[in-house]
Amino acid sequence: MNIMRCISVAAAMVVLTGCGMVGGKTAEFACPRAGILKEAAAITKFRPGPGRDLTDVIYQARLINLKAVCKYGRKGVTVDMTLALAAERGPAIQGIKATLEYFVAIAGPGGSILAKKEFATPVAFPNNVTQARVADELQQIIPLRSGASGANHRIIVGFQLQRAELEYNRQQPRR
Repeated sequence: MNIMRCISVAAAMVVLTGCGMVGGKTAEFACPRAGILKEAAAITKFRPGPGRDLTDVIYQARLINLKAVCKYGRKGVTVDMTLALAAERGPAIQGIKATLEYFVAIAGPGGSILAKKEFATPVAFPNNVTQARVADELQQIIPLRSGASGANHRIIVGFQLQRAELEYNRQQPRR
């Protein structure tokens, strides 16, 4: 399932190479770097309550791949991204659907977060299917002044975790 989503933000990152105009000449600019935050690359969603064993799992999901390409224009840089997510239903799931919530953040020079947006992507587990994959298409339109490069910025993607989910991830062996 592909979902086109657009975000306008005030920063950028580095992945490939793009071109821009500087003083009437074409200049080569690096694209903003885009990556998945390790600590937020997976989520295990448990049913409400204190139980945290296998029978309490609603679903588990991972951000498995992020591809990004960019193109510089007069107003800044456009970064087209494809995010691949994988999910596995757990014994505690109610129904055949789950919603995976993740964020896309832009970090500026020095690492400060300049913009962040959350997304909710549905995933369906038809009868007798325990695993599913989803691909979201996103577009970052990052305003930059003329002749500026987005090379010193980053795009960070991760699941939108609660504190307990983050602590759970930190306790798990490296995946």
